Amino acid sequence: MGRYEESTEYYRQFIELDDDNALAYSYIGENYELMGDIQVAGDYFKFAMEHSDSGYLKLRYSAYLFSIDRLPEALPYFKEGWKTSTDEERDGFASDFGEMMRDPVIKSIINE
Repeated sequence: MGRYEESTEYYRQFIELDDDNALAYSYIGENYELMGDIQVAGDYFKFAMEHSDSGYLKLRYSAYLFSIDRLPEALPYFKEGWKTSTDEERDGFASDFGEMMRDPVIKSIINE
């Protein structure tokens, strides 16, 4: 079993203890994204974002949508996530998703 599969199993155990743990769903989505299963990743990201008020999870879902060329759909999630996340979350997101942060439309939202 590879590293991402092991990590996914770990987060699934977390979910067995607390099936509302949106962050665990997001991490599973990230693992599936890294393993190349984009559809399953999207399902996990969307579930996580819909079950939490976390600005960071909205940003993460917007990054997923951006990565599959669905920028118009990503924008409302990005905009709300950017406004409601902490400075630390925004800094971490910007560091992890530099390509997205260089997009002119995304830049305009940041500068609003």
